[in-house]
Amino acid sequence: MRKKAIGLEFTDRYILFIEIIKEKNQLRLGHWDKIQLPGNLIESGKPQELTILVDRLRPLFVQKLFNYTPLVVGIPGIQVFVRKIVLPIVPENELKKIVNCEGEAILPYPIDEAIYSYQILGESVDKYQILFTAIRKELLDNYLRLFRRLNLAVQVLSLQSFGLVNIVEYLGELDKYNGVLVRLNSNYCDLVLIYNGDIELIRTITLSRSERPSKDMDMFISELISTLEHYQSLHHIWLNKGIFCGLRAELEIIRQKMPTFHWKYLTIESSLIAECCQLPGDFFEEFSIVFGLALIGVIK
Repeated sequence: MRKKAIGLEFTDRYILFIEIIKEKNQLRLGHWDKIQLPGNLIESGKPQELTILVDRLRPLFVQKLFNYTPLVVGIPGIQVFVRKIVLPIVPENELKKIVNCEGEAILPYPIDEAIYSYQILGESVDKYQILFTAIRKELLDNYLRLFRRLNLAVQVLSLQSFGLVNIVEYLGELDKYNGVLVRLNSNYCDLVLIYNGDIELIRTITLSRSERPSKDMDMFISELISTLEHYQSLHHIWLNKGIFCGLRAELEIIRQKMPTFHWKYLTIESSLIAECCQLPGDFFEEFSIVFGLALIGVIK
């Protein structure tokens, strides 16, 4: 059976897309591109000047490619909230009320300004393990208006961090994994805490991206250590290894500053993808996340 999907990723500086085709259990890359954006069209993950943004993007999306292929869009996690919570096992109608109360307690903004969902990851004798996700209504509305004006039929709207999780799972490294997944982007960092193969927490950290790269690395490392210490205080578990997605040079800086932390660079072997010998050597430094988003459309 032949399946295909397009992953589409928005950042403050550019838009990436990639087409994946799955046939006979083999993945093949179709079209891909990176579109540079002028400043201020997307700020902190929010579409701003919709008219200008639509005019800039419309030539890309008039391609027939986007009319007939399932589209999976990843949005930045700067204003998306993700937490794993533990709740008692109760009837479904009661669980919804409890999740709503829990959301009111943990969200950093009023729950009536959010659209939220939850997924039961597993259960014990008397407890549910639940992944709670919330996004500001304003942010979601901005993206939905953008898609409508571009006449885009979006099948899945996802958090970009889930693209990173999808890749690690596809590579067979997620099961029973204990550690962090990190992706450094143009001006922010996605951080995913994983314990026993389950998502515990997702954070997006804004970086200044000044002329001093070490300043950003210091900011990232400080936030990472703070997050790990907080997790340890709650669960008495210290996570000391990570999988890194981004520029190799930045990982080397991080390794020097965190010598006792065990880092692994995210690598997608060419043998996993048919006919990919024409790809640039640094292709997956930029296209890893959008590749993971497209996987949702052909594998999930």
